[in-house]
Amino acid sequence: MSKIHPECWAVGQEVCVVITLNVRGEIKPRTATITKIGRVWIYLDGGKERFDAETCRVDGGGYSSPGKVYLHEDDYLKSTAAQSEWFSFWRGLSSSVPSHLTLEDVRKLKAILTP
Repeated sequence: MSKIHPECWAVGQEVCVVITLNVRGEIKPRTATITKIGRVWIYLDGGKERFDAETCRVDGGGYSSPGKVYLHEDDYLKSTAAQSEWFSFWRGLSSSVPSHLTLEDVRKLKAILTP
């Protein structure tokens, strides 16, 4: 997911919170409500949790971030589907150039895949 501008957040807005750190079993997105917006942190559900306004990472309290906030659950689902599809694609690649690809094809792929 690309960076979300802080201007899109509003008090009372519902967001999708996904905690992925130390989760056993299925990851379950949940809904939370923004209750306060600061310069760096946005607080959820009365200050029980907060996340970075620019990176959308949930505060880990000095440790690794336990998760991420998305504008909508659909954004999270699209992100995980893209990640899954990418992993499937990447896992199927070999270290040699497939015989059906030309030098131009490889250059086009490189241009698409490198920032």
